[in-house]
Amino acid sequence: MKFTKAQTNGNDFVIVNKELACGVERSYIKKLASRQFGIGCDQVIFVGKGVGNRYVAEVFNQDGSEARMCGNGACAVGKYVKEVLKDRNADKIELLISGAVYQVWSNDKEFTVSFPRPEIVGKNMVLTGNKHLVLQVENIENIENLDNLLAEHKDCNLHFAKLINEKTIRLKTFERGVGQTTACGSGAVAVTFLLNLQGKIRVVHDGGESIVEVFGDSVNLTTTPILTFEGTTYE
Repeated sequence: MKFTKAQTNGNDFVIVNKELACGVERSYIKKLASRQFGIGCDQVIFVGKGVGNRYVAEVFNQDGSEARMCGNGACAVGKYVKEVLKDRNADKIELLISGAVYQVWSNDKEFTVSFPRPEIVGKNMVLTGNKHLVLQVENIENIENLDNLLAEHKDCNLHFAKLINEKTIRLKTFERGVGQTTACGSGAVAVTFLLNLQGKIRVVHDGGESIVEVFGDSVNLTTTPILTFEGTTYE
């Protein structure tokens, strides 16, 4: 089965054309995502063609569980559609993930995905497709003793955020089904929205930076996805 490896700020993906992946089971998805026994990634993404300029994506975490959204992954799919599938209309596509439609467009090397307005569903909990628990901390570079906190919140992504100034956030992420990761696009959206920041906000992850813009009914995430290599994997 052919695949494309991609990453955005180190948040990495194995992207597969859905037509080539009929009958793939969860156990094999976990194998693909394994850094010891497979290709290795945070998420495996299956991409299929829809009607018009619409594509359909299924996103699975490293442990085989399904993710309802992946911001960095959506931008990586935009890059994949443009450079691997060579869709002439790839500068702006619709992407269907878990029943929700997202707009994805590109400007040179940058890709942007538009989220509907996030929803605050509990104390420090934000829904952007996935659930995100956001905790503000001061000493973000030395976060320790997380076992109990991670065990308590296995059903959501966990973010530690430090507000550097009104235009910059420092962010660390522990992703459901993955563990600690170098970046999280939908998490950047959740944190920016929860902190009620306006304008272009720079979010600094362990692996790089992304830009979030909050509007009245939507939030845009802009990243620079990179296709790193292609290959074939065997059962």
